[in-house]
Amino acid sequence: MRILKATCTLALAIALPGVFAGAQQRPWTLRECIDYAIENNIQVKQYEVSVEESEINLRNARSSRLPNLSAGIGQNFSFGRFLYEDVDEEVNKYINSQTSQSSLSVSTQVTLYQGGAITNNIKAGRLDLRAEIAGLESVRENIELQVTSYFLEVLYRKELLNVYLQELELSRQQLERAEILVETGMSPRTELLETRSQVARNTVRVTNAEGDVETALLDLQQALNLAVSVDSRFDIAEPRTEDVPVDSNLLADPYSVYQQAIAIKPHIREQEYRLESSLFRVRAARGGLFPSISLGASYGNSFSYIFGANGNASFINQIKERGSESVGINISIPIYNRGTTRNNIRLAQLNVRSRELYLENTKLSIYKDIQQAHRSLLNAITEHAATEIAVEASEESYRLTEESFSLGRATAIELAESRSNLIGSLSDRVRARYEYVFRSKIIDFYKGVPISL
Repeated sequence: MRILKATCTLALAIALPGVFAGAQQRPWTLRECIDYAIENNIQVKQYEVSVEESEINLRNARSSRLPNLSAGIGQNFSFGRFLYEDVDEEVNKYINSQTSQSSLSVSTQVTLYQGGAITNNIKAGRLDLRAEIAGLESVRENIELQVTSYFLEVLYRKELLNVYLQELELSRQQLERAEILVETGMSPRTELLETRSQVARNTVRVTNAEGDVETALLDLQQALNLAVSVDSRFDIAEPRTEDVPVDSNLLADPYSVYQQAIAIKPHIREQEYRLESSLFRVRAARGGLFPSISLGASYGNSFSYIFGANGNASFINQIKERGSESVGINISIPIYNRGTTRNNIRLAQLNVRSRELYLENTKLSIYKDIQQAHRSLLNAITEHAATEIAVEASEESYRLTEESFSLGRATAIELAESRSNLIGSLSDRVRARYEYVFRSKIIDFYKGVPISL
């Protein structure tokens, strides 16, 4: 690796302008990417709407305790033969005429008892709201992990491009030496042609790696729902990942991580809230088996006028005489409603069972993810240690082969093969390191450690 670092900066300066051309904007850090994605993600906005809906449903449940109040106004016209009292003649008469009648009513009713249904629905609504809030938090956490994955993919592709650029630079240096050896007669012309072929193949590899970087950046940009104008270019800041400690002794036991996860992860809390809410829904459904008691009160009045008749009472007198008030208690006793209440109770109980299974499955899924991440992390540590040894051996082998090639004792094919082994070892080390970083972030995620690089 030491013999390659000296050429890295120069190679990047030569090759990258074609990839990263155009106006530059300030590179985005991982935290900036996460915050932007959470703020602009459509799924987050959908959950925010669900939270507002749950708040409204809870207000409706609480309002069930309050009395209602309604008023009514009516106006009727009647035509035909009417019997009325003639005040002047003090007799009852029939007359062909039309009658106008106006009415006014106000009523209120409040539920005093409904088998505990109102109270249990309020408790269930409160838990539903907590579940939606926890679900929103869970979605935000998932986006954070997803963005981290895309961010690390960009870093991996960039570092892989760096390796291929080093390979291209080394092959160009080999080409220069091959030209000198051919001119001095120390190597045949076929060596020069083979070296030129290697340079061409390495150039294609760099071009493909540049495309992979652009694709990874595009995936990250789309995950953020970020629109970048034509005259600007999206890019990320590149934190150092070489300093990440790769040590299996730092790993926590999967089960201890799982215990931490089920205690703090919002996805678990969401399912626990929904399970508890379903239990209150069962109690609310059972309230339909009990009588309901309500208190009601009403007031009504009316005014009528017969056209063409003598002695219509005045509006004031009719309002005074026709007003009526009532107060009463109503008890409704359920006897038979075609089994609807029993079926509702059974459905509520089945929902409880479904929520229990969903919670259990969620816990199993989390434990499975933790176990897989832990195993992948161990594999990455082992692979990283092996690639470190492979890189050191490949560097030394390439150095010796390069010296032999300079003296004419090694062919271009042998040097290219040695260089290919070195680049392969470097690529494997990069892949193992980023696999370790990503899997370690998954473990940190379930432990509640904020994701950072």
